[in-house]
Amino acid sequence: MVSKLRNKQKHSNEVIRSIIFRYIVRHPFKFTLVALLSLSFVILSGFLSEAITHREREIDYFFNNIIISAKVRQARTETIHAEDFNMVSSRIVSRIADINNGFIRSIYLETGERNYYLLSTRCDKDLLDGTLYDMIEGLGHPNIIFSFNDFESFMNEYRERVLNLPVIFTAATDAGVFELNEETLVQFAFGSDFNEKDFYFNTSNEIGDLLPVIAGKQIMEERGLSIGDVAYIVNASTRDIHQVRIIGMAKGFMLGEGDRGFCAETLIFLPIDALETVRGIRITHYIRVIFELDPSRNRENSYFRDAFHAIGEDFSILRFELDDGELRSVVEPLEQALLLLQVLYPVVIIGFLIIATSFAVLLSFQYAKAAAIMIVLGAKKGKVRGVLIFIQMIVCMAGLAFGQIVYIFTIGISETHITLLFLAVLYFISVLTGVTIGAILVTNRSPLSLLQERE
Repeated sequence: MVSKLRNKQKHSNEVIRSIIFRYIVRHPFKFTLVALLSLSFVILSGFLSEAITHREREIDYFFNNIIISAKVRQARTETIHAEDFNMVSSRIVSRIADINNGFIRSIYLETGERNYYLLSTRCDKDLLDGTLYDMIEGLGHPNIIFSFNDFESFMNEYRERVLNLPVIFTAATDAGVFELNEETLVQFAFGSDFNEKDFYFNTSNEIGDLLPVIAGKQIMEERGLSIGDVAYIVNASTRDIHQVRIIGMAKGFMLGEGDRGFCAETLIFLPIDALETVRGIRITHYIRVIFELDPSRNRENSYFRDAFHAIGEDFSILRFELDDGELRSVVEPLEQALLLLQVLYPVVIIGFLIIATSFAVLLSFQYAKAAAIMIVLGAKKGKVRGVLIFIQMIVCMAGLAFGQIVYIFTIGISETHITLLFLAVLYFISVLTGVTIGAILVTNRSPLSLLQERE
């Protein structure tokens, strides 16, 4: 008797397996659809996660690498030949530098002085004992000292910035009108023993140290000077004399305020600390100040902008400019794209999970006839449910696994892969929930009604 029951059960299992196999073979589209849905979920959620991570990295990169500068300069359009160098006071510089300490990474300063001569040590010193008129008669008109504290920032302002302008500028000078290009823009030539690092002076240097000077080409030709020579800087008003070392020669033109040009070949260039030594007093005013902000605080840029322009409202004769246009033009579209992806991401995930659950329930009803036959053959409802669940879950797992393989081969293993594994488990649970509900609903019906079910 027991042997007969075992044989009957064995035959029943074989029939059930045969039914499942025939069902899979006869309905490949349905099972392919289950696998494709699982595969699509993995790939789409993976690419969305990777896109969000990539956008976040891009935004972080630009925030941490784009340098914002804040400029303060005269609002009028005159160049340094205007009547006054004393436009931006050191008090303004201090107020801006104190905005929420830590914003400013470096400060570029420009200033200047008039009525100075650069003379050879072989010059006729008797001319210095006469009146200013006598000096002008014997030496010509005095020159202007142009002073700054950072060589790289100067070259960027007066050379690289102009070369990158979208239009070609011309410089109107006393010598005529010139097109500003690679050849005509200001440039410095150093001797074999000097370079731009020598354009530096500290007020703590010992008395008697030679001040480094870059002289305009025209001045050097008029005074008979060469790079490496020791020369005098003479104040035409006070007759104070300081010894300097000529470390380089300037030529070309500079694009100044109001897009007017002036000739570098008629200027004397001194470091700011060296100019303080020549003047004998501290410099308290500048013609232009550029604040370079710390890129690590670019995300707080709006706070600095408000405080910066609030200071500017107190000084109508000055122009306060915050050069954050590049950062905003680059970052704002990326932030909008990131926001769209962040909104789309959960919608896609939730939508896929709902579709997966609903499709699993629907597909369970497609097995109605197979379930009825298994029940008629004596299979218990629990076993039939297990079979219905197993059929879908094995195909779902195959789709999820293949999706992971495709993603790894396409993108590689990245930090988003852990999130992708979690989402695959969540998808698996959603399908399992749907197919379980469907299997229970199917097996709770009578075999006769199941046999009448249309696929």
